[in-house]
Amino acid sequence: MRRPSRHQSSWQKSISRPYALGMSRSLIWIWGLWDWGAAGFSVLAWTFVFAPYLTAQVGTGLSGSLSPSAWLGLGVGASGLALLLAAPGIGPWIGTGRRRHRALVTLSGALVAILLAMSTIRPRLDQFWLGLGLLSIGLLVYELATIPYNAMLRDLSDTRKVGDASGIGMAMGYCGGILLLGLSFLCFMGGEGPVRGIFHVPATDGLPVRLSLLLGGVWFLVFAFPLLLFSPKRKEADPSRRFAEAYRIIGRDLRELWHLDRRVVKYLVVSAVFRDGLVGFATFGAVIAASEYGFSQGQLLLFGAASNIAAAFGAAMSGLVSDRYGSKQVITGSLASILLLGAGLLVSTGPWAFWAFGLAISLFVGPALATARTMLLELTPQGKEGEMFGLYAVSGRTVAFLSPLMFGICSQLFHASRGGAAGIMGVLAAGLAAMALVDTER
Repeated sequence: MRRPSRHQSSWQKSISRPYALGMSRSLIWIWGLWDWGAAGFSVLAWTFVFAPYLTAQVGTGLSGSLSPSAWLGLGVGASGLALLLAAPGIGPWIGTGRRRHRALVTLSGALVAILLAMSTIRPRLDQFWLGLGLLSIGLLVYELATIPYNAMLRDLSDTRKVGDASGIGMAMGYCGGILLLGLSFLCFMGGEGPVRGIFHVPATDGLPVRLSLLLGGVWFLVFAFPLLLFSPKRKEADPSRRFAEAYRIIGRDLRELWHLDRRVVKYLVVSAVFRDGLVGFATFGAVIAASEYGFSQGQLLLFGAASNIAAAFGAAMSGLVSDRYGSKQVITGSLASILLLGAGLLVSTGPWAFWAFGLAISLFVGPALATARTMLLELTPQGKEGEMFGLYAVSGRTVAFLSPLMFGICSQLFHASRGGAAGIMGVLAAGLAAMALVDTER
């Protein structure tokens, strides 16, 4: 019988190591609080408040051939390119020991500082470029911070409960966003006229938006602090390596992994496709609701809150289902359900039909996204979580053009925004079909 080589690859050594021992459930909730707090950036800075404020108020009167919205797109694109270059090195560089914790502390602190700096941006044209720079850098820092955060998931639970922990974290992120939006509008932005919210904030000088961003920064600091203080800190020291060496290491490991276990490489590509389709539904759902179903701004906000609640509930339930039936079954079942519901949306009419099909789709988006990272952990050898979640972030960025491109082509082809949903469904269908190539059995 062939004897094992004394010079095993790093992947072979990591496979032989056991998983972390099961942690207390309270530590899982502390881990999920970081996601709850991160809504201060994802919901306020990017989705609903600062980005629209930047283009509609701060950038008003911008000279040149490009509009503020076009500059916003270029800034986000530059952020994605920077992530594409940085994330492959960040993953292996943070290692598995003390450096992972320090990286999460540093990136979280930077994100709080960026949110507080955003709260100083007034609706003046000379501050447009500063605001755009803060938003672009913030997006990069946020994506990089999720690498050590997601990689920490295995330290919190054993393999039997990792899906449950992932679902709890995803659900807490959705719930934190819903509550933070509600507080912002209730306190600072609700109503019409010269003052807004229950605190009667003057509507001039962008004060309602700026106070909301200040709240978001404090929100993130308060809820991320428990994880930064009590997160499990491994005793082993990180390998001494320069940042530039991480690219050579990850290239070597990918070559080794392709020969040793190709499932991870296949899954990174496949998950990038279906995750882009899921994000496409979330991104363009509001466009379809406003243009095809006549939703007002208030109705859009109400639907956004309801859809987040549905997604949070689905994400919370996904952990129980994936632990019982397997992550692959949850992902494929969720994608198939979204495709069926999307077909119903294409042929339906009336705002109540959009409410019904839209909320049902949201109910399956949460489980698919939560279980996607769970399945990556199931396929990743012990000790390589940082590297794989770095590639997880990069792979999603490399195909981020698919859903917007297909949405635009199909909208033009069918002369309706609703037809664009067919393009996004095509991306999801490709991801669902490719999941058959991913084998979960060792």
